Amino acid sequence: MSKKILRLALNNDLTLSLPQDAIEILGVGTEFYVAIDMDKGTVLLSKTDPIILANNEILDKIAELNEDLTFEEYIAPVPESFLHRRGKAQGEGDK
Repeated sequence: MSKKILRLALNNDLTLSLPQDAIEILGVGTEFYVAIDMDKGTVLLSKTDPIILANNEILDKIAELNEDLTFEEYIAPVPESFLHRRGKAQGEGDK
C-alpha cells in the first residue's frame, strides 16, 4: 500500500481542487465520505464509510491476534475464570 500526502489550498470561493490521484480513487461523479475530527484537527476523504474502515481495522487486529491458533484452540470455550477477570490485570480476577 502506498500513501501520498499532498498540500492543497482551499480557494477563495471555498472550493477544493483534488489531485488526479484522488479523483482516480474516488471516481468522477460519485459520492464520497468526509470524516471531520475537530479534536485532532483532521479531515479524511474516503470512498468507504469511515465506520466500515474502523470496523475493518478492528477485525484485522482480531484476525492478527488469532492467526497462530489452531482451529481447536479457536473454538474452545472461554474459561469461566477468564470471563470474571475482564478489565483486570492478569491473575487479579481468578477468585
